Amino acid sequence: AGRITLVLAAPLSLSPATHALPLSADTRLFLWTISWDVEALLHHPLSLFDANIFYPEPRTLAYSEHILGSAVLGAPALLATGNPVLALNVIVLLSCVLSGLGAYVLARELGASVPAALAAGVIFAFGPPRFVRLAQVHLATVQWIPFGLAFFHRYARNTRRADLLAAAAFFTLQSLTSGHGGLFMALALGALVLYLWALGRLPDVRRMLGDLGVAGALVLGVNVVFLVPYLRAQHDVGLHRTLGAVYDWAPNAVSFLAAPTHAQQWLLSLVPGLREKVEGARAYLFPGWITLVLAAVAVFARRTAGV
Repeated sequence: AGRITLVLAAPLSLSPATHALPLSADTRLFLWTISWDVEALLHHPLSLFDANIFYPEPRTLAYSEHILGSAVLGAPALLATGNPVLALNVIVLLSCVLSGLGAYVLARELGASVPAALAAGVIFAFGPPRFVRLAQVHLATVQWIPFGLAFFHRYARNTRRADLLAAAAFFTLQSLTSGHGGLFMALALGALVLYLWALGRLPDVRRMLGDLGVAGALVLGVNVVFLVPYLRAQHDVGLHRTLGAVYDWAPNAVSFLAAPTHAQQWLLSLVPGLREKVEGARAYLFPGWITLVLAAVAVFARRTAGV
């Protein structure tokens, strides 16, 4: 995963101290967020959310994602060099490596062969829907999701308490790294629970609660501690979004053909008028041609083997 990241993330991976991601509003915001998180953790951790913006308002870090888990990953680079650009690049590059590793672990847990698990890792780490979000750290850093799913599936298979606690720990780690990622993981875990229940492979609820125990409750309780400042900020400042705002970001049909890659742009231009239509996409959701080819090969191989 590290070598593939080095190649596919160039020139960012080759000059992480001097090359920046697109200087969008999100990039500028998270350069500041990482710097603030590290400074606060070292000098006044109990005032983490009382950030140095919008003075004298309290809990201003809760106006956006705190990305504390990412800040911890980038802290060594920031403290060693004082360069927040390097710290941000370390975070996004590590997200690629860890995403690939996590997807590999999950695929192996589900019974995939080593080549198939490697393919899963490459697809999850470098597929366009995630890879093009590297400038949006709160959306790109979803690397802990496959680890949590793998350990919960392993717990359902062998009911070993350590696996359930590991799944809870990865959920909290994901939530601290990215609130968006925490919600994505909650949905993924919910889907996995329903799937295992439908197959009759979900352990008894009382057994799961007993295995979770005090230790698991404390691990999950960390999420409540970090949720409180957001609820207070929402109440005090009136921060909220209506359901109508969701429609502004909802994918449309052409989103599933959209990807900012050179290959996809060229292929779309071969069909008259298609590229212009896809330019109206609200999201980049095309999974990538490598993904589709690998999926086709897998289906063909299964049919050939008579599975």
